[in-house]
Amino acid sequence: MILAKVVHPNIYKTMSKVETEQCSKLSIFWLKQNKALYQGSSGSIYWGFSFGSTLRVNYFIKELSNIELCYLKALGDKPEKLIYKIKLTSTSCNYGGKRLWLICPLTTNGKYCGKRVGVLYKPDYSSYFGCRYCFKLTYKSSKLSGREKQLGKLWSIAELTELQSKIKKKLYQGKVTKRYKSYLKKVIQVENNLGELRKYIRS
Repeated sequence: MILAKVVHPNIYKTMSKVETEQCSKLSIFWLKQNKALYQGSSGSIYWGFSFGSTLRVNYFIKELSNIELCYLKALGDKPEKLIYKIKLTSTSCNYGGKRLWLICPLTTNGKYCGKRVGVLYKPDYSSYFGCRYCFKLTYKSSKLSGREKQLGKLWSIAELTELQSKIKKKLYQGKVTKRYKSYLKKVIQVENNLGELRKYIRS
């Protein structure tokens, strides 16, 4: 548990909410995809920002009950090293196996969060990673206009190609796999969006 208050600077009170897309992310899904969720695992995650700076976080999984983070936080001209642990927990899946989750380590207004989440975020005004509820973050999609919400996300050809490359099986025991079904839905969405855009341009 991180005994640190979640501080929202005054500048953020007068502006729109910070978006999750603007934050560094620690994702249990990324760790799983990169085969890092095992006892004894270690590595580094990098984030780059538009103003040229980068954040490097070293992680260590000495046991599957927690993940230890180590990185430098800016404190004036003297960077300070932060080392703390984030708890891991698991739930049973409907089709067998276990799914791991991250536990939010933050304390807000004296109350420990402890939410079970798949992603933790670190806005640039915070030194620690926490859930989007503690930081009151919003998704970019929630700020879309009515027309943009109707169209949904505009997937690029590069994104679709990357998704397609990750599909190992299209069918399993005669049924379409979830990953392939998700990919097909996005392809259909792109085709529908193109049709809507053509109508919008002509109107």
